[in-house]
Amino acid sequence: KKLGCSVLKSLVENDKLLIQDMEVINELYTFIAKGQSFEADEGHTDDLVMCLVMFGWLTRQDYFKNLTERDVRLDVYEDEIKRLEEEVLPFGLISSLEDDEDTPGWQEVR
Repeated sequence: KKLGCSVLKSLVENDKLLIQDMEVINELYTFIAKGQSFEADEGHTDDLVMCLVMFGWLTRQDYFKNLTERDVRLDVYEDEIKRLEEEVLPFGLISSLEDDEDTPGWQEVR
């Protein structure tokens, strides 16, 4: 259950699983951590959310990877690396690698 919840969270946060059903979304609002586990808040149900939790768990199983020929965890990881690389701005710009003997190495550019 813990693995399934963790994977479900990762899939949703990385836009790998888009949830459009309002009943499921409403259950997610009342799906809370209790101790070392997760469950529906008092007076609510988590039947639909638990289907997604089981799906999250299933995506980590070898059977799922072999059946779909996809490793969802690896897909999420690769997408995150791409996103981070796109966010990082280059630190500096080197216009020439040759040293000019007349300049001290650093020069003011206006």
